[in-house]
Amino acid sequence: MSKGATVAKCLGEFEVKGDMFDECATLEDEWAVVKKAYNKKILVAHPDKGGDAAVFRGLRAAFEVLRDLYDKGSIKSFKSSGAKSTADTYSRTFAGFEGMPTPSWEFYAAAADEPVPIYRVEIAKTGRSACVAKGAAKKCDMVPGVGDDALAVIDDKTFIAQGDIRVGSINLGTGGYGRWNHLICWRVPSKIWMGLPNPDRCDDWTAFAAALTAMNCVLLSGFSELPPDDQHEMAEYVMDKENWAKLIKPKAKPQPEPAAAAAGGSGQHVGEAGVAGDALVVRPETQAAERFVVPVPGQDAPAGCLAGKTIVLTGVFPELGGGAGLSLGKERAKQMVESFGGRCTSTISGKTDFLLVGKAPGASKVSKARNTGTTKLITLHDLRLGLIEGRLEDLGSEPLLIDPNSFSKGFGNNGLAPSMSKADLALAAGLAPAALKGRRPKPKKRNMCEDGDDDDEEYGYDEEEYAPPKRKKVGGSWGVATG
Repeated sequence: MSKGATVAKCLGEFEVKGDMFDECATLEDEWAVVKKAYNKKILVAHPDKGGDAAVFRGLRAAFEVLRDLYDKGSIKSFKSSGAKSTADTYSRTFAGFEGMPTPSWEFYAAAADEPVPIYRVEIAKTGRSACVAKGAAKKCDMVPGVGDDALAVIDDKTFIAQGDIRVGSINLGTGGYGRWNHLICWRVPSKIWMGLPNPDRCDDWTAFAAALTAMNCVLLSGFSELPPDDQHEMAEYVMDKENWAKLIKPKAKPQPEPAAAAAGGSGQHVGEAGVAGDALVVRPETQAAERFVVPVPGQDAPAGCLAGKTIVLTGVFPELGGGAGLSLGKERAKQMVESFGGRCTSTISGKTDFLLVGKAPGASKVSKARNTGTTKLITLHDLRLGLIEGRLEDLGSEPLLIDPNSFSKGFGNNGLAPSMSKADLALAAGLAPAALKGRRPKPKKRNMCEDGDDDDEEYGYDEEEYAPPKRKKVGGSWGVATG
């Protein structure tokens, strides 16, 4: 059987075998395995490093076949789809790379450093996102349709009109995309343009469109979702070197310092408050480094045993995997709760039974939960043991202590913890004897929840407050509507 004839053959190009997916719960997890293996092989096989051009081309073709299957959701699992035929697609893709420019080794090295696409392009669904471009890059002083003399600047913000192309970057704190730019204001990052054809040698916009498409699920997401005319517009835009940002050379990665041993020889770092900092959330019985096994309804615990319980999540759950940034493991934690009949909400209220506390929890939610006097704070391991041992009524009976230094700082330190006093942090952490009643700090208004949830109620965020006012034509000219 020829190379690339099946999904398994394509995976074999990167030495990926079926058992490498054994611990993968989703197609997303499997894709991470594929990307890691591909990045390792492609960097060695690159012609810039003396690799064979034919081998390099075969690796690119196999990866593009798998990327397309993943991007379009054409398979549910790489492991179970090993026999799926890809011969025609692989042959066309391999042939299509003939005569095409080869991205530099530096491009692949930069892509290998990113576990998820760090940039996204999409059509703005509303007119509520502000363009963050500044200085010479800012070219969006006007908004189409408002009027040539009407500036689209409100409180020093220029808004991206509904239906316009916008390009943003990932928020490593939340796992979502933000910091949107109008396309005309976007400085094409070096990580992107290093993977494009050289405009001095290629003036075919379709070649640039193909290069952008190949970056989907790798560095730039959303391009393949754009309408054809918008794909053309973006391809033409990135062809112009005047729109390119300066080359950013990767910095040397610092070597991790050895962890300092705590008093008593436990080997665990102890923070200022005397709580284990590495563990973040402290439960003596959960410190063993073992793989977390998700309980199964009807097998490990009765189905529906969480029925009637309302649970809010805060922090991340790396033991579950899936997602990125402050979304790490959160969706799977919700699925676990809901599989037993529980209800997950995003905000704390008097009806909240449990706050499920992960790593780097949000100080606001923790403070609010303690302040209710009825919401119990538990960890993922607590919940699992409560389910499989049939003692849900005992959950949260013991106080949960949290390292004050482990609270999420949010994106750009916009979380609540950095602005809290030491006394309030100690209360939130459960380290002070005083009750939290009446002591919860008033959160500042923010448009992003510190732990990655869309928690408008908790932060007092009114989306309309940030929306540009409606405009209407008054006396033959455009102005702000007053009624």
